[in-house]
Amino acid sequence: MEIENPFYRLVIFCILVLVLIIIILMGSVRVSPLMSLVTIISGLLVFFLFSKLIPPYDKFPIAYDRAKNCNISRAREQITKLFNLAERDIHIVTGWLDYQVFENGEVLEALERAMKRRVDIQIIFDENSIDPKSVTIKKWVEEGKINLFKLPERLGRHFLVVDSIHTRLEEPHKHGQKERNADCRYYCSYIGLKTEKKFNHFKAHTVQQIVADNVGENNEPGIN
Repeated sequence: MEIENPFYRLVIFCILVLVLIIIILMGSVRVSPLMSLVTIISGLLVFFLFSKLIPPYDKFPIAYDRAKNCNISRAREQITKLFNLAERDIHIVTGWLDYQVFENGEVLEALERAMKRRVDIQIIFDENSIDPKSVTIKKWVEEGKINLFKLPERLGRHFLVVDSIHTRLEEPHKHGQKERNADCRYYCSYIGLKTEKKFNHFKAHTVQQIVADNVGENNEPGIN
């Protein structure tokens, strides 16, 4: 993972150095008290205006993981990491729960541990539903451990948000495309809250809740 915090700290450090240089220059030049006051006020004004250009600290993700042409193996790695971080909820918008990801041992173990922590798990589909080969997920849906919902149209961009602070955002991709670019951000409330808001918006526009028993064998979800 690439740590982005040093950039933010560098900006703050440069500002402090600039203020220090101004103070030193003021001390080395004889100026009238009025001019000194004007200089200090001007410096504070510049500092204030410049600080407004810097986003709040929590808008900078602590960790960032970008995967270009993310394949099945990479997707499993990212999703497992996110599931392991979950303490409150896991919310997913997707088109298809591929068994190559969701029947993987590490992914299932991470998801099962999340369930034991009483994490709320909700999944919204915009295309199909559960891969018939994802038998474990289907079983958990039948047991009421996972809630599924269906959107009336395809979005084209899918995402996963955990606890409103960890996210995995996929770039738009063609229907059925296995590889796609995916960005993961961890401990970033700014992006996390925006993504959670988007999830809640989509959930409010879902058609009905999907019943796992009625998931078709030819990629067509059953609707209750």
